Amino acid sequence: MKKLLLGFIFFISFTAVALSVELEFKLFGAPWCEYCAQEKMILTEAFPEASIQFFDLTSTNTAREFEVIYQQVFPAKQERYYPLTIGIKNGRIFAIAVGAQSEEFWKEALNRKDVTIKFMGEKENFVENIELRDVSFFKPKSLGEILAICITSALLDAINPCAINVLLVFLTLMLVNIGSKKKIIQSGLSFTLATFVVYYLMGLGLITVIKSLWWIKYPLYIFAGWIGFMEMFNGFKGKDWSPIPKRWKSSVEKGMRTILSPLGALIIGFFVGIVLLPCTSGPYVVALSVLSGMDSFIKFFILVLYNLIFVSPFIALTFLVPFGLSTMKLKKLKKSSTEVMEIITGGALLTLVIVSIIFGF
Repeated sequence: MKKLLLGFIFFISFTAVALSVELEFKLFGAPWCEYCAQEKMILTEAFPEASIQFFDLTSTNTAREFEVIYQQVFPAKQERYYPLTIGIKNGRIFAIAVGAQSEEFWKEALNRKDVTIKFMGEKENFVENIELRDVSFFKPKSLGEILAICITSALLDAINPCAINVLLVFLTLMLVNIGSKKKIIQSGLSFTLATFVVYYLMGLGLITVIKSLWWIKYPLYIFAGWIGFMEMFNGFKGKDWSPIPKRWKSSVEKGMRTILSPLGALIIGFFVGIVLLPCTSGPYVVALSVLSGMDSFIKFFILVLYNLIFVSPFIALTFLVPFGLSTMKLKKLKKSSTEVMEIITGGALLTLVIVSIIFGF
């Protein structure tokens, strides 16, 4: 009951934090402009949760940025009309409009996949993505920042006790059932390959979903934060905890006992990859949410890098165990350090989620 209550409190507080940073409007205009006041009122009433910032064009710096935006977004236009309003969702521009626009315009633009561009009463144009250069309030996340989040997430995922334990059980069974070093290595690599492929494909699917339904990243962040919180909570209490149902665990163990070949390892690896997802998905959710905001093809290579880091302990143990590394000693070491590892990984995951939300990843 206490865990349920703590989880509920965490869910509510985390939801409040998540929803408070998702939507921004930057409105360029003049204090005496009737249409600027009208546009601000429309946005305030339509999006009460949004941050609306007014930029006064009587300021020299604001006027300079206003001109820079016009040159980049409306290069063919000679006139400089205002209000000019920029809508930003999760750190990404979703619409730029000149002139007072209706509530319907902004709501439709918010739910589109592409960026909506509109000049006064002219027909809307759509572009896949837009980035404003030399504009103070809009600074897209750098590749370095994205890599930092994704690599940190991958490292947390790689040392997840849940995944390592499954691999140790698998390799122990290989030693008992097969004995041949060559077959054990082949089976271990097959198991690792299957896990990599499953995780990569699920990652591609989730990136597509998050990109199409921008709001779904917040429930996913809440889920990741909940995993981190529960790992910390149970680590401090000295209890073994896993989000995987016991029935799923028993199915995994039964499946692994039937493995006697590299082909069998490949098949069970696909199954284990799917079953393990609730236990290992916390850091993955954070990385996928960050990657969903990228429009460059580089995100697919970063996803490959993430999953290579994730399976790196699998590869290392696959080669070390057949050549004398004791799985029993590793299990004892894992058992003795599980509580500390859960506190560290849970705390790091929770911190990573909060940082990602605060900085708009």
